[in-house]
Amino acid sequence: MKELSIIIKTFERPNCLKRLLASIQKVCPEQHIIVIDDSRHPSLTPDELENYQLDIRYIKTTFNIGLSKGRNIGLQTVKTKYFLLLDDDFVLDPFSNIEEALYIIQSENLDILGGKVADINPDNDDIKIRAFMGYLKKVNNKLICTSLTHDSELIECDFVLNFFIGRTSAVKKVLWDEELHILEHLDFFYRAKKEGLSVAYFRKFFTFHQQEHASHYKKFRFNQHKKFSKLLHRKLDVKSILLENKKIYG
Repeated sequence: MKELSIIIKTFERPNCLKRLLASIQKVCPEQHIIVIDDSRHPSLTPDELENYQLDIRYIKTTFNIGLSKGRNIGLQTVKTKYFLLLDDDFVLDPFSNIEEALYIIQSENLDILGGKVADINPDNDDIKIRAFMGYLKKVNNKLICTSLTHDSELIECDFVLNFFIGRTSAVKKVLWDEELHILEHLDFFYRAKKEGLSVAYFRKFFTFHQQEHASHYKKFRFNQHKKFSKLLHRKLDVKSILLENKKIYG
């Protein structure tokens, strides 16, 4: 998979990042990895970076530049034709089917190919499968997100989860809005649709997801939802965002 790089944006979750890198060691150790870290202190020491024996470019930025700006820095660093976007609390698995997903995006001439996420409850190890994808349509002052079921193996759509393989040149035309430190998801895919990017969901492509929310992490993420939700609505020029007939936050 020489045509694929991995982008990881990390913030104040060093244990999650190390767990993800350990999973990459087992699943696809040959991939070039770009880590963008805007934590207050570096998440990885030079010794830890060396011990992974992975091809990692570690970029330490100033504190709390935001998810969108960090991803843009990572994307501008990518030299390969495709990239895999990962959150730091994801965990890859030998059955994540990355190689097959890369083949699909190439053979179907797609710009973005998303998959599903298996959320792990750290308290009881319960697993919940999440496959959020569908169509976007603006009607008057509302953005309507029509979600789809995930029975088909490959589904063309307007949006997927933030776990996807992207065509580097196509996504560079869109980028993430750097004013949106969080809640950037729908804005990104709405602009991707306007730009004409082809998006699809591949049912066999997946990652595990196990969150870790320290108090200082919550301070800079969840406590700012209201602020960035208002900004998101203003960016999209809508008063409400609807999932089918239900209002969703952000």
